[in-house]
Parts: sequence; structure tokens; C-alpha cells
Amino acid sequence: MSPSSLPVPNSSYTSSTRTFAFDVQFWLGDNEYPLTACLRYYNGQDITFNEDRNVCVIFATIAQSTSTASTYGGSDWTEYDLIGDIQWANPRIYPMMVVSGQANDIDRTAATFKLSASQYVQQLGATGRLRTSVTIPNTGRYKKVKPLPFSEGANATVSGVLMGVERVPSKDSTDIQLPDCFRLELGNVTYFPRSSNYTRPTESTSATPKKRQGWRFQFDDTSPSSDKGKKRMRTDDE
Repeated sequence: MSPSSLPVPNSSYTSSTRTFAFDVQFWLGDNEYPLTACLRYYNGQDITFNEDRNVCVIFATIAQSTSTASTYGGSDWTEYDLIGDIQWANPRIYPMMVVSGQANDIDRTAATFKLSASQYVQQLGATGRLRTSVTIPNTGRYKKVKPLPFSEGANATVSGVLMGVERVPSKDSTDIQLPDCFRLELGNVTYFPRSSNYTRPTESTSATPKKRQGWRFQFDDTSPSSDKGKKRMRTDDE
């Protein structure tokens, strides 16, 4: 998962296919050559990409480029440092989450499940918890087979788009809404063997916070970019 520059797909995109390939550049700093990659992508969410470069955060499975790699656009494999498949791409639309934990509340009809994660957080000085609700979308990739957990307590790592937050009133004041569960739309999931000491998670008991203050910062439109490198990016005219 990394900020990257995605130009126009190097193979034609039509309404009959959503699969194409990108020439990708990863910015590694002012004193480093950009990393180049040819990455295949299935556009299941019908994302509209700019005609020029697209600065995105992507999640991909990758390997080093070899002479047997298919580069789609006809370029030599030596033009790329990496080849692989983009599992998830975010052109600054929704935030992304990667969550690892034990699955529960599996609904095989609605294709949803809950995932409870825990890890040490400095601001708590203790282990914090994160409850997520994962929905498997009815897209081309998951239309026929929904990769639901095989059983309660299955260990999973999920990456997906954060679509919303379920909130509940505070015990002390109904004017204060506390986050209870974060809603994710599944992008990719990996399952691991179930833990032998699995216990069903209890309801969240978040402490009552003070009233939320105003934003202390805002996002800007600037992003790191660099034209420096040993390999230049092709244009459609080449």
C-alpha cells in the first residue's frame, strides 16, 4: 500500500471489459529513482480515472519483473521493477482500512461479518479495540462466490473502503454520539487458522469523551511528485 502515480491505462478500456493495466511509478524521495511497475487492475467500482496522471493509494500483490512477465502494452519486461495485481485503488475518494482480528456474527445471506481487532496504542497506554462490520459487495469479483469466514472465530486480515460509522448515544448524554462500529466494504481478505482460545467479543464499552472540538487541521491538495528517474513514463503518442 503506497502513494503512487497512475497514468492512463496502457491497454484500451471499453465497456465490455473492466480489466486493464497501469504503468505505475512509486515516489521514493528526492534522492532516489522512482520505482516502476506494470500492475493489472479490475475496475469493479467503475472508478473514473483522469486522462493524465492519477495520484492514488493502492494495495497490490507484487513480484519482481522477469522475462516471462506479460506487460500488456508490449514494453520490454526490463522497463519495470515490479509486476503484479492491484487489489484496491483509492484515487482520494474514501479512506481505507486494513484490519486483522477474529470474525464473528457471520450473515451468509447478507454477505456480512464482524471483525474485532485489538492492539496496543500509546495514547491509551493499554490495548485498544476496534470493531468493524464488513460487507462483501456484489461486484464482478465477488458476484458468484462470497469469501465469508468459514466459521466463528476465524482469523482474518481485511482491507477495504471505510464507508461509514455506526454511532450510539453516550450513557451520560444522548447529545454525545460515540463510534460503535466502523463499516467497511471488502476489497481483499486473507484467512488464517482459527485460534484455539477464541471467545466471543463483548459489547463495546467506550469511555465517555469530552465534546468534540473543531478541526485543528485540514487536508491540502499537495502531494509529493518527482520527475527524476532513470525510466521515463510513456505517453499515449509513443
